[in-house]
Amino acid sequence: MPNLRFLYFLPIICMALVTFTGCKIYRFTDASVNPNIRSVTINNVPNMAAIQVPSISPSFVEKLQNKFLRETNLRVVQEGGDIEIDGVIVDYMIDPVTITNTETVAQNRLTIAVKIDFTSKIEPEKNFSTTFRELEVYPANLSSNEVDDQIAPIILDKLVQTIFNKAFVNW
Repeated sequence: MPNLRFLYFLPIICMALVTFTGCKIYRFTDASVNPNIRSVTINNVPNMAAIQVPSISPSFVEKLQNKFLRETNLRVVQEGGDIEIDGVIVDYMIDPVTITNTETVAQNRLTIAVKIDFTSKIEPEKNFSTTFRELEVYPANLSSNEVDDQIAPIILDKLVQTIFNKAFVNW
């Protein structure tokens, strides 16, 4: 009777084999960096938006540098990198998006826009100058400090991911 037990488990074994050998997990963060590119220079990104939040600019640059260090083999150098990234924060805007029946604001939307100039000395055909814009909706009862500390970092992470994808992810 051992053959009957084997037949019982055969479909389960086949499904497991097909699942684990036939599928590939796709990640949209797989960077494709030319091996001849070895360094990146990320210049200061000044905040030229109408609303000035002092922590936004250094936080954005730090997040961008960390992304390059974590997900590529590139060295971040002060100047003369094979890739140079210049940018400016052009917008930091808060808009009401949900008004209640008592004419009070229930939700706001924070939008941050960054103009990025990406220059590659090795692959000039991949150069770009683009304004990236991301937003997040949040409860209107958050204070401006809470927005700066909790919501803005989420948007900055989105911006960094979008910029990184534009530069290195070919999908």
